[in-house]
Formats: sequence, structure tokens, C-alpha cells
Amino acid sequence: MKAAFDVLTQGWIPVSEQSGRLRKVGIEEVLKKAHCFSEISDPSPMVEYGMYRFLSVFLMDALRPEDTETLEDILAEGKFDADAIDHYIALCRKEGVSFDLLHPNRPFLQTPYDPQLDKNKKPAAALDYTLPSGNNHTHFDHRVSETVMLPYDMAARLLIPVQLFCTAGLQGPSNVSGAPPYYTIVKGQTLFETLLFSMIPLDQIDIPFDSPPVFWRNQALVTPKKKIAETSWLYGMLFPARRVTLVPGDKEVAEVYLSAGLDYTAMESWKDPFVTYRYIKDVRAPWRPNQGKAVWRNLNDLVDVKGRRAPAVLRQYFDLEKDSEDASIALYGVQTNQASFLGTFQYDLKIPARLTRDDSALRFLTLVIRAAESMEKAVHESLADVPGISSALISSASRIFYDRCESKFWAVCANLGNSVEALKAQYLAWCDDLTGIANSARIRTLREAQLSGHSLAKAAAHEKEILFATGKNKKGME
Repeated sequence: MKAAFDVLTQGWIPVSEQSGRLRKVGIEEVLKKAHCFSEISDPSPMVEYGMYRFLSVFLMDALRPEDTETLEDILAEGKFDADAIDHYIALCRKEGVSFDLLHPNRPFLQTPYDPQLDKNKKPAAALDYTLPSGNNHTHFDHRVSETVMLPYDMAARLLIPVQLFCTAGLQGPSNVSGAPPYYTIVKGQTLFETLLFSMIPLDQIDIPFDSPPVFWRNQALVTPKKKIAETSWLYGMLFPARRVTLVPGDKEVAEVYLSAGLDYTAMESWKDPFVTYRYIKDVRAPWRPNQGKAVWRNLNDLVDVKGRRAPAVLRQYFDLEKDSEDASIALYGVQTNQASFLGTFQYDLKIPARLTRDDSALRFLTLVIRAAESMEKAVHESLADVPGISSALISSASRIFYDRCESKFWAVCANLGNSVEALKAQYLAWCDDLTGIANSARIRTLREAQLSGHSLAKAAAHEKEILFATGKNKKGME
């Protein structure tokens, strides 16, 4: 008998119950009982985010909320409509969709095997970007890829992040967002709320919604490196940038056909609802992980719900939860260097609602971040021309400066003044704090360099850089 794995009923989605107990459940149970679970829980940030995204897209196709009022009604109901989910599954089956992960002709979330396109098998580890395989040389897990066997449930979970977090390299093009950005999930009290907050009403989607249809309902051929200039919202959300077919064994997956998928050529037009966007000279770009830049330094982009920068899901949350005092969010990302994966990240943040509603608070936040960056530049300049101070020491001083700023920054965000005058006073206090942190980082660096004579004199002459930055920063609030 051929192997089979039913993603509707067999356990593969890792959830945490309200009691804290971890379980793996199928699509039907996770959606019909989402109100009974607290969250998706997986050791891999890529997998965890992938599960949230997949389930929200599944719900979007099944429920098709017309507007915010529709989502409000579902929220008031406290659970997803089981009959609507059953109806959608029946519709998919009527169209020929298979929910069998290992189906020979329509394997779920994969492309059917094609001898003309699928030439070379790869180790199953190729599905996991954190394992060494192919040209991924830098990793955190040093197991030999050829020995890694993937249970069917794990292989299923990896089918989503292999598409979302792929990069342009030897295996093919990037996803619709280009190099992997930070993805944002707004957390609710239950998994039901979190998934609901991840849904976008149809009246807020400005591209075709389902033409072409979502990946598992789409029978179009995934031709390696075929250029695609247009996509629908549903298809783009799980865009097949990789062509993937599992090669099943008796109980596990040892090999996989994995190659380049479709090449989306209009990244500048795609706006992902889970992504924060930054604008430099009116050119839009997704916010991506940067090893040298802490998350807090882009918080003003993340919370700009009245503008163009914030993720649509955060804007949607505050539309639904009008009385909420804050938002609990999780950021998921990977650090890459061309085709190599350097690290995975997950950050859990509390976003005060006032930052999204009060223009003066957002302006204050922008000035706070700008002042910190201005002061770091001053620290750098005060050390750059001093003989005996290496670039490594200067970089270390910058890291120390920003690290010490971060805790104070979050304290400022948590205790925003209630008036413009109070915000001004907070800002001036912040500028004074920056001066103290900058001087401390600078002195530490000078001590480590063990300077003497001419070098000490030159270092003293550059001390004024920090004073100049302090004065300039304080004028910023005027």
C-alpha cells in the first residue's frame, strides 16, 4: 500500500493548548477549534510564521471577509464557522484538490513530479534552510544533510517556509518580497484571535484576489525560472518560488526534488500584509533583518498605521480592537548573506496603541530614534581619526552604545508623556541620556586602545563631537 498523509486530519500543525500542553493537529481541528488553542508553537521561527501565514490564507479563501464589519462579526462569534470550513473543503475536493501530502498526481503544497523538469534528487535537509545542504554553508546545526530523515509531519511544515524564506542564489529566484523581510504577526488571546487579526478584508485588497487561485487549487505548471509579472493576492501569499516534490519512504522523507520555481518580476508592486515598508526618497522597500541594526531603530516604521509603512495586519488590528491599549506582536526573520543563512530571529514586542493613534507621539518616536543615530555617528567620528584605534574597536563602541540605548528606549515607549509639553521634556531627558551613554562608550574604547602621547591629545580634541551632537539633537524638538 502506498504511503499517505492526510493534512486535514493527521497531526502536523504544532499548537499550544490553553493549559500549555503541546499537540500536533490537522487543518480541520486547528481551524474549527482555534478558540481552544493559545498559539502556534514551533522551535523554528520560520516554521512558526509559516504556519500562521498558511492558516490565515486558508481562512481567507474559505471565508472571504468582505469588510472590517465582517471580521468584527466573526470576532464577536468567538470561533470560525465549522460549516463554512467544511463547505470550502468539499469545494476543493470537487475541483480535484488532494489533501494528501504524498498524492502521486496532486501532492498537497507541492508540484507533481515531472520527469522533464525534476532531474536530480536532493537530501530532505534541503527543505530546511538551517541545515547544511547545497550552497548553504553557514549553519547552526551540523548534522550531515544526507543522514537527515524527515517525518511526514515535519516535511509538511517545511513546505511553507521553503517558499517564504528563499533567496536568490543557486537554487532559484527570491519570493515575491525579494530577500526575506521581517514578517509581523499580531497576537491575540487565542489562536482564533491571532488568525483573525491576520486576515485582510477584500475591500482593502487592490489586486485581483483569486485569479489565479491559491496554490493548492491551482493546476498551472510551475516552470523553473519562468518570469511572472502579475499575481493574485491568494497566489502571491504562497507564491511557488521553488518547485518542490517530496520523495516518500515508508514512514519518512529522505529525498526531495527541489529546484527553482516561478520568478516574480514585479516585486516593487507587491505589498505584503505582514511586512513593514520603508521609504527612502519615495522608493519603497520591505524592512529586512540587518545584523548591525536592532529592531527598535525601525519602530517608527512599524507603528505608522496612518501612513504607508506599517503592516496591514497591525492597521487591521487597531481597526478591530479600537479600545486596545497596546498590541502584542511577534516579528519573524532570517539573516542572510546571498544564498547562505546566518541566523533566524523572533522578537516579541508590546506596541503602545498611542504610538499608532497620536501623531505627536509618532513624531516624538521618530525624533528619539533619529537622535540616537545622530549620537552614534558622533561617537564614531570622535574615534575615527585617532591613531591607535582600530575599526574593530570603533564598531564595538557603536554596538555598546546602541545596546545601552535599547532598554532606555523601551522604557520611554512604555511611559509616554500625556501632552506635547511632557513629550518635549522626555525628549530632552533622552538627549541627556544619550550624551551619558555616548561618553561612557567612548571612554571605554579609549581605555581599551591604551593610547598615549599624540593619540591621547587627538582623542581629547575630538571629544567635542558628542557635545555638538547633543546640541543639535536638542534643537530637533523645537
